[in-house]
Amino acid sequence: MEAIDLDPLTILTTMFILMVQEGSILLLATLGEIFTERSGILNLGVEGLMCFGALSSFIAYYVTGNWIIAVLAAALAGVSLSFIHAFVSITLKANQTVSGLAITILGLGLSSSLGRPLAISRVRIEPLGNLKIPILSDIPIIGPSFFNQNPIVYFSYFMVIFLWFILYKTSFGLNLRSVGENPSMADSLGINVFLTRYIATAVGGALCGVSGSLLILG
Repeated sequence: MEAIDLDPLTILTTMFILMVQEGSILLLATLGEIFTERSGILNLGVEGLMCFGALSSFIAYYVTGNWIIAVLAAALAGVSLSFIHAFVSITLKANQTVSGLAITILGLGLSSSLGRPLAISRVRIEPLGNLKIPILSDIPIIGPSFFNQNPIVYFSYFMVIFLWFILYKTSFGLNLRSVGENPSMADSLGINVFLTRYIATAVGGALCGVSGSLLILG
């Protein structure tokens, strides 16, 4: 068997492509956790949300063949579990650490039990194709790595800027950060602490779910 002679530039480019694609999974989950924590809610259920989102996106994509529906299903799955955490942590005022770990266990358990029949039947789906951005994708190393990726990776780029804008350039972002830093003061100023934290937890859960969909569709 002859050895395959690979160009060092090709190897480096491939490494960067995989780094960006796999890193986008962590990026979306991290953005979700940051957004939630800025409201003063600690969510240690990220792994469970990702796994449940991955399973939901797999089923939705297999049934419909539409990747957008699959991503929305993953986001909805993340929101549904995050609402459980929000109810326990915000409404019932239970320990956030314990609640978050319980969500992780719940998400992993649901994904394992519901996904076992799919694993046994060896159902397969095709990953998303890449969208090549003209001109930018032709830049050596950087181009193929950042500008020849699937739509969910591009979505992660967008969310970095979008969430930064929401947090630091809007009144809602100011209210959210106020709730996280000093909820009593925020409440005295007329900010609905409960609603703000519920919204932040739901958004964080949705992003974690979408990150799980990238595990399947990427």
